[in-house]
Amino acid sequence: HDFCPLQTLQPFTLIDSVVHLKLAALPQTIEVTTFDISRRVIDHINSLHERGKDGKPYEIRLPFESGSPWTVELRSYWQAAGNQVGTEVSVPKPPSIGKQLSERGIRVRPQIAAKVSAVDFNVVTQRWNGQPFDLIVATNVLAYYDKLDQALAFSGIEAMLRPGGLFLTNNVVIELPFSRLRATGLVRVEYSRKLAWTDHIFWYVRQ
Repeated sequence: HDFCPLQTLQPFTLIDSVVHLKLAALPQTIEVTTFDISRRVIDHINSLHERGKDGKPYEIRLPFESGSPWTVELRSYWQAAGNQVGTEVSVPKPPSIGKQLSERGIRVRPQIAAKVSAVDFNVVTQRWNGQPFDLIVATNVLAYYDKLDQALAFSGIEAMLRPGGLFLTNNVVIELPFSRLRATGLVRVEYSRKLAWTDHIFWYVRQ
């Protein structure tokens, strides 16, 4: 939906979900670091980080194809997404592009936007020297790597996690024999039963 302004969603929907699941009491206690190699992405996220420190909110839009046969669970998720990190605001009506579209606007609180920052980092070729993480999420990323690059990324992710930390991905990764990062389960997520739109989320624990 290219009619939306330039925006990043996943850092805020991640914080939103963590608080919704009561894995953290307050959203402003969660720090999110995004890794990317795109200067445009990095600059955008660091800009919203600085604006948040200056007391300025960050607005996101959540478009939804209301005419598609989504599951009840997905519709419920869209209706509540963002409520833990901001307040709902009115947004312009989506354009008519041949689909039934709805849209929600969320004004993310400045103190939460200030907790999101970006780092120029390549998980395949570089090693992280900062503090270890409790949770790492990589969706629609590892599918673009060959087996060697996947193995290098998997090793790098292991080194970035604290003991007991979780790695979530929607691409199964071959576990290295010497790795301390071990698969512990998966969940199948259905977006549309009628059209068989599904995803599989695998989770690994750093031993």
